[in-house]
Amino acid sequence: MDCFLVSAKNQNGCPVSSRIYKKNKVRKIIGDKGEIFVLEYEKNKLIKLGRDDLANQVEHVSEIQGDGTGYDIRSFDEAGDEIYIEVKTTTAPRNKPFNISWVEIERSKIEANKYYLYRIYNFDLNKHLRAHARSIFFTIQAALVRCLPYPAARYIFV
Repeated sequence: MDCFLVSAKNQNGCPVSSRIYKKNKVRKIIGDKGEIFVLEYEKNKLIKLGRDDLANQVEHVSEIQGDGTGYDIRSFDEAGDEIYIEVKTTTAPRNKPFNISWVEIERSKIEANKYYLYRIYNFDLNKHLRAHARSIFFTIQAALVRCLPYPAARYIFV
């Protein structure tokens, strides 16, 4: 029987190893900072379009409602229509896989014309958010099922 040091519990109250806990904690920090980066990017985009009214309505949904909605940020496009943004952030290069959930894929099907995946890569936790250039992310606008041949898993976009 394998033994491991338990130092934390997951959201279901089950114990997890300290190694897994630390790894997930770092991933959460990276993900949260990536979401904040995109939140600010979206607000600035709308301000540049002269839509301060909409910039003030951009919402960090995953922070307010939790992670189960299938998207992280509610924003607006150039026409003022709502868009739904899922942010995937890693410190790895562009060609490294990232996780995507079934809920995110399903939401992208429901909101196909309004759903965006922002893939942020080479994210440096030591840089100030404003120091990140547009070149470190790309977007995909579509129902993700059109882009992803398999069910929720790890994907590489090249």
